[in-house]
Amino acid sequence: MLSCLKHHRFATQTLALLMLALSALMNGSSAEPGAPTQSARGAGSQGKEGSNQQDELATQCANKLDYLLKNGKAAHPDPKPTVMSEAEINAYLRSSHVVLPKGVSGLQFQGEPGVVTSDLKVDFDKLASTRGSSNLLLTLFAGTHSVQVISHAHATAGVVHAHVDSVSMDGMTVPRFLLSLYVEEFLKPKYPEASLDPTFKLPSRIQSATVGAHELTLVQR
Repeated sequence: MLSCLKHHRFATQTLALLMLALSALMNGSSAEPGAPTQSARGAGSQGKEGSNQQDELATQCANKLDYLLKNGKAAHPDPKPTVMSEAEINAYLRSSHVVLPKGVSGLQFQGEPGVVTSDLKVDFDKLASTRGSSNLLLTLFAGTHSVQVISHAHATAGVVHAHVDSVSMDGMTVPRFLLSLYVEEFLKPKYPEASLDPTFKLPSRIQSATVGAHELTLVQR
């Protein structure tokens, strides 16, 4: 198994196709909450089973990332598609393999054809504090909020093209001009790659990346 740090760097680049927004509700990958009449012991057992299932999903995702790294080093990479399910990706993001940016937590993705919805909690004061800003409009980006981002994304010829369609905080849509201002003034100095319309090259000879219904398909050549 590759080191957690190496996994994190590779996953950050590869899953950035999904990232963009940062992502969505799990689809039945975790155990259902126990019924009110369930015993405490039964609930604990069920919780352990759910935890084991999440560990298994995270391991499956990590193994696929391992494969992509190794396949990308081959003289002639196997072009057979690698499919990563939404459940695997979300479990991986919650595992010890990934260290999210300071101030970001609870990140989950949901994929539909060409569209990524991201749900997360953001402590803006830790991510990139706007304290001291002369622009009162930017005081919106303070404290901890539930954030949802909806993006379009695809990748061809090894290059990802994405567009952040909308961002909402605590259920309220944030005007795009405010998002642009926040990205330029506060995120770019700390994260130079930050953008509402990111374009970047994928690693390990990944030529195409397609967001489908609750899955991501990657092809290397």
